[in-house]
Amino acid sequence: MRALKNTLEVQKLQQLTFVHAFDDEDVISGQGTIGLELIEQIQGLYTIIVPVGGGGLILGIAIAAKTLNLEIKIIGVEVENVPSLTKAFQFGKSIEVEPSKTIADGINVQKIGLITFEICKQYVAEIVTVSEKRG
Repeated sequence: MRALKNTLEVQKLQQLTFVHAFDDEDVISGQGTIGLELIEQIQGLYTIIVPVGGGGLILGIAIAAKTLNLEIKIIGVEVENVPSLTKAFQFGKSIEVEPSKTIADGINVQKIGLITFEICKQYVAEIVTVSEKRG
């Protein structure tokens, strides 16, 4: 969250354009190409499992896949120590979870996006959290 805060401060001071990494409609649309490719390449695909960080990837894939096949099931996966989408579903809003170390650095996002959360409620069937502990 600190990196985002700093980025927004620089953006404002220097009057730059900011493109959010996951909470941006164009970024989400771009992620949707993965869903289109999955549907095109895998005959009879009925479930897609997607890692969840800020929600842009899962949402893009879900929108594209469900546009072509309403029956497809979208399942999100988070590490149990950074469950931002799970907590958002529990509390009905995007909330910040405690920062935590994880080997899954790309999905280590403490707060699900505002845009992504609202739309994920419509498209994501289930969220699963997994442990990084062995054995």
